[in-house]
Amino acid sequence: MSSRNMLLSSEQRQNAVHISATLFKALNKTNGYTVQELCKWVINRINENEYLNTEYFEIVDSVTLQPVKSWDGPSEKVGCIAVHCGKVRLIDNVKFKK
Repeated sequence: MSSRNMLLSSEQRQNAVHISATLFKALNKTNGYTVQELCKWVINRINENEYLNTEYFEIVDSVTLQPVKSWDGPSEKVGCIAVHCGKVRLIDNVKFKK
């Protein structure tokens, strides 16, 4: 558990798992969604939870860390997210395989 998670209340901790759960669900959506659509989907899913507020979610090239516009290209893609849960800023990432 991250040291930041220790700053969360029990209720906030229970809701913070919604972040990783959403990212894992997003892994199965790369065939049906464009990069932009998937970014919107993730942000909307996270923000449905009243305890969470997404600062950003970007899908980036794993080598350059620059945002991508499509799933094409040789490099692996990584979804990077920052979410506020109360006063705590939580970060996470997930690797997309296409």
